[in-house]
Amino acid sequence: FVSIMEHAIGPAQGYGKLGGKTSGVLLAEKIIKKQMGKDEVLKDVAFPRSWYITSDTILSFIHYNDLDEVSHVKYLDPIEIRQEQPFLEQIFKNASFPYEIIEGLRRIVRDLKDTPVIVRSSSLLEDNFGYAFSGKYRSLFVPNICTEEERLVSLMNAIAEVYASTLAPDPIEYRRERGLLDFNEEMGILIQEVVGTRV
Repeated sequence: FVSIMEHAIGPAQGYGKLGGKTSGVLLAEKIIKKQMGKDEVLKDVAFPRSWYITSDTILSFIHYNDLDEVSHVKYLDPIEIRQEQPFLEQIFKNASFPYEIIEGLRRIVRDLKDTPVIVRSSSLLEDNFGYAFSGKYRSLFVPNICTEEERLVSLMNAIAEVYASTLAPDPIEYRRERGLLDFNEEMGILIQEVVGTRV
């Protein structure tokens, strides 16, 4: 747990969770690490550096920017939701993160230096028994180049876009069909370095 907590970002008085995708990745990593000594095939498996943004950070972000009323969007007609989505995405991208979150994100930018990253949704509903939310929320690649401040802004924009995707038409329709519309969707985020060779 120490390693996870050292790489977790969230409100100071937070109570958030890591979300479905993050939980699945951490569980898979634990299983593979346990088998590595016994199975020759697994000896070269490596795990990308990962950071976790807790699910209550989105609530902190929304409250900090007085965006509480945006949750009404999920009750609109699907056509209206599609029309509202680009506007909402822009509102989220223009919003500010609380200072403590910005400082946490700065730690991520410094740790990952100029390695490209992927900002992945990790909602509490994802990977839940009986539901398949895969592909419903955004995951974004961030080149993570230029100055530290520019990299920080790019990371915050990507996170804001993932947050805005909780109000996108597809996940809202999926939730409506399964009676999950009134559930307050908290979105955790998994940030991982992209593994590969720069070309």
